[in-house]
Amino acid sequence: QGSTVAKRKKTNNLPSRASSDALTFRQQFELANKLLQEGSIAKAAPVCEALFRQQPEDQNALKMLGYLRYLQHRLPVAIGLLERAYASCPSETDIRKLLISSYKDTYQYDKALTMAREFLDHPLSEEETVLAFQTFCSACDWSSAKDIQDKVIKQLIAAAGAMLIHDEILLASQGMEDVDSDD
Repeated sequence: QGSTVAKRKKTNNLPSRASSDALTFRQQFELANKLLQEGSIAKAAPVCEALFRQQPEDQNALKMLGYLRYLQHRLPVAIGLLERAYASCPSETDIRKLLISSYKDTYQYDKALTMAREFLDHPLSEEETVLAFQTFCSACDWSSAKDIQDKVIKQLIAAAGAMLIHDEILLASQGMEDVDSDD
């Protein structure tokens, strides 16, 4: 009996191909997203690949595998997947942000600048305006960067103010006072 226990194969806690295939598509998507957000790239890989095998044209499968390949620094592959995802759903902000980052990281500034202008013409989030500004700066398009500089500064100040208010609310909810307060 003791030798049987000793002979059992050790597992590495990675989702096996069979176990990830047994999950629903939605469960796989949620698991892949969670693992990628945690930075567990090795654990996320089989889940992302299973998503893609199941539905190779689904925007979520393309996005997850594209994000995985981006994190693995396989940027040409990531771009191909993210471009397909973007073509199927151009209003998905996560896809847009990953794609512009991939273009910048591969020095494809013509494509990055086109996407930055798209962000300004049809913004889906305030974060996209900041990414557009960063892209203009990265590509040395100073004129375009100058045009939106004030807007970006106001957004960043507003975001910083919201964070300070959030911190004060947290402190107050814990019955603590802000020790840096001028009051």
